[in-house]
Amino acid sequence: MKDLIKGVAKEKFEEFYDNEIYSSTHHLFGIDEFYQLPLKMQWGVIEDWAESEGYELDIFKKISSIKNTYEIVIRNENDADLWLEITKIKSRNEARTKCIKELVRLINESK
Repeated sequence: MKDLIKGVAKEKFEEFYDNEIYSSTHHLFGIDEFYQLPLKMQWGVIEDWAESEGYELDIFKKISSIKNTYEIVIRNENDADLWLEITKIKSRNEARTKCIKELVRLINESK
């Protein structure tokens, strides 16, 4: 995941991690160790960070006749959908990766 977060978003994420996750909970993982975890283990921290930046992330697997279809939504504090994609992809982790890339773009553009 380290390569997904860039620019101002990376600075904000690492500050959030240091202040809210690592130092406040005496967590075992520093940021370098966190980046080595599987994405599914990092996802909850990413969601918390997004909320701290004013975004809500939702990923839903669509139960339909089309296999591996996910709805990916990013909303702002006013509950407005900023980004929505319904896409056929291989896995929930791939959906998370797309969502993180878009979140990073939104944060970097709002600096």
